[in-house]
Amino acid sequence: RAGMDKMTNWSISNETYTAFIEKYDIPLFSSAIGAELATYVEHVSPVLVLIGLAARAASASLIAVTLIIFLFVHSGEWPDFIIWGFAMIYILVKGPGEWSFDHYIRRWLLP
Repeated sequence: RAGMDKMTNWSISNETYTAFIEKYDIPLFSSAIGAELATYVEHVSPVLVLIGLAARAASASLIAVTLIIFLFVHSGEWPDFIIWGFAMIYILVKGPGEWSFDHYIRRWLLP
């Protein structure tokens, strides 16, 4: 739901940019870049993980966003971040599994 709150009619909403400027103090990059990165990662990466296409890269990006959110935005909500973090670390380490596009592509390229 957090990703959907950032969008309006398939574009990043003004409220998202305002929140990144006024509420979120993320020193790693500018507020505009942070708003766009967070929105795109929160929309694209879960789909990639779900279908198993570039799942390890997608889970790494979700781990990074989760870590940034935990450190700079919602530091008090650690149980949620532990659950999401371990789920993404598992996919990063073990891979997406046999029913994924990654598996079929790897099998096709490396017979």
